[in-house]
Amino acid sequence: MVVVVVCVVGSVEALSGPADMAPIFRPVEMTLIPNHVDTFNGIANALRHTEHICTLLEYQSGTIKNTFMMRCALIQHLFTNVIPIPLSREHVRKRQCMWSQSIRYETQVDILRLIMLLSRHFAASSMSLKVAIQIQIQIQISNSNFKTLNSSWY
Repeated sequence: MVVVVVCVVGSVEALSGPADMAPIFRPVEMTLIPNHVDTFNGIANALRHTEHICTLLEYQSGTIKNTFMMRCALIQHLFTNVIPIPLSREHVRKRQCMWSQSIRYETQVDILRLIMLLSRHFAASSMSLKVAIQIQIQIQISNSNFKTLNSSWY
């Protein structure tokens, strides 16, 4: 003899619908940024890697904490330590300055475009920080470095 038990639970309609997607974590490799660059292609690669890292940090702000501070610190490090600052026009060793050498037009446009994108990342992330006097000073230094690099070809 076979006994069949039927259990009535109720409606399962409340359980239907799309499943919640778990956030996908993409690793952020900050070691892609070199310690120092001395060629225009090296500068373009460092800028490109930094922009990619800033974009990853921006999109993963829900899974990674303090992305605003990380982006600010990364961009400040790039423009104050990695990329050399152009010498003034009256400097004695102006001929030895990398920025006075000839550059291909496509590389120049690429560098200027990447500087523009990074300055947007920097503006958005620095305006989102709680400001202390030390951070204000670093923001001003980085902004002056943006302007210096942009004006080195004009």
